[in-house]
Amino acid sequence: MDFDWPFTLTEGHVECRNGMEVVFVSGGETYALNGTAQSRGHQRIDPIWLDNPELPGLKISVSPMIDMGLDLC
Repeated sequence: MDFDWPFTLTEGHVECRNGMEVVFVSGGETYALNGTAQSRGHQRIDPIWLDNPELPGLKISVSPMIDMGLDLC
């Protein structure tokens, strides 16, 4: 799968937890990638989420990572 890396962190992995919580895990921290994960208390990805250099004011899409996580569910 080809997509732009959306985070300031250089490595990590996507997990599905409890059926529908899609999270990104890196350096011992867990970040919510979807609303379900956020509503269940995982920290927001905002501090590590990169701005889109081609579209000022927007972030790089995390949709491919959410899709990967949902495939794991």
